[in-house]
Amino acid sequence: PPQVPVAIIGAENAPGLVEFLRRNRIDVLPAPSDPEVEVRSGRLGVVLVVPREFRAALRQGVPAPVRIIVDESRIAARSEFQHLHETVDNYGRDLNILRSLANSSP
Repeated sequence: PPQVPVAIIGAENAPGLVEFLRRNRIDVLPAPSDPEVEVRSGRLGVVLVVPREFRAALRQGVPAPVRIIVDESRIAARSEFQHLHETVDNYGRDLNILRSLANSSP
C-alpha cells in the first residue's frame, strides 16, 4: 500500500507518535508555515498538529489531544484523513493497553 503524506507541526513534541506513524504507512513531511493555506490549496491533504503539552499529558496518563487539519471537500484528502485518524487512534489504544499491563503487574 502507498505511503500517506502527512505534514506534522510539533513533531518534536511526540517522537513516539511520529515513529508509530512512520511504521504505519505515513510519510512524515516537515511542518508548513501556513497549514490552512497549504491544505485549502491542495498542496497538502492533511496536517497533524501536536501541541507542546502532548508529552506531559502522556506522562500524566491523561488524554493528549491532537488536531488534524483537512479539507474534507477534497476526495483524496478524505482517505488520507481516515488513515491518519485511524493510525492516531491505534497509537492511543496501544498506549492504553501498555498502561493497563504496567498497572496490573505485581
